[in-house]
Amino acid sequence: MNSNTLHTGLLTIIAIALIAGMFQTQRLAVDLDMSQQNNNTISVTGKAEKKVAPDTARISFYVTKRGLDQKEVADFVNRKTKNIIEEISKEGIEKKDIRTTNYSLNPEYSWDNGERRFKGYRAQQNITVTVRDITKAPEILARIAELRVDNINGPNLYIDKLDDIKDDLRAEAIADAKSKANELAKELGVRVNKIVGFSEDGNDGIYYPVMTKRSFGVEVMADNIETPEITKGEETITKTVTITFKIEN
Repeated sequence: MNSNTLHTGLLTIIAIALIAGMFQTQRLAVDLDMSQQNNNTISVTGKAEKKVAPDTARISFYVTKRGLDQKEVADFVNRKTKNIIEEISKEGIEKKDIRTTNYSLNPEYSWDNGERRFKGYRAQQNITVTVRDITKAPEILARIAELRVDNINGPNLYIDKLDDIKDDLRAEAIADAKSKANELAKELGVRVNKIVGFSEDGNDGIYYPVMTKRSFGVEVMADNIETPEITKGEETITKTVTITFKIEN
């Protein structure tokens, strides 16, 4: 092989390598541009809040009886519960808002020197009352106590249509985020194209009733009980959304 042939061959190899390198460089550049294009986004946070007071209360209690005769203890609980429900209904509480949450009738035993001994039967019925006019909650609470139930829990205060409020706040937070995105895009000299990401957060509010006159419990067995004063307060319900927008030049 002469020197001219060898020289021509080397030039050909170098040319091929250069061309290949150019294509490789071009391919990498395209990939980089595509990656940068996919990352052309902005994320903004929108927020909305509202102060809300609870409008509904739940009060729960139970009636129980122990004895040796199964029918006797069951009949006692059944009669007393029926009477309590009738009396509560007279206070303006609809029957659909008075619900039995548990009913039990079980034998009870004790252990004496390793031997199980029958003690008798225990019947119990648990009731939950929903008070939709929250201003009546103190009166209902006092009336239930006067009826000599075995225990009272509540009132537990809450917002009846909380989901509707949260939906409205979400819409306000989204509008706030969109407004901020458009303003930011204007400052950056770009325009918002479409939404490519979304997340939300918020709180539902937690309500703790405060009784400033009297607290009821298992020991309440007296007539003409003083009506408690319940302060319901209010909570701030918030909804926060984070939206990621794709932007274009």
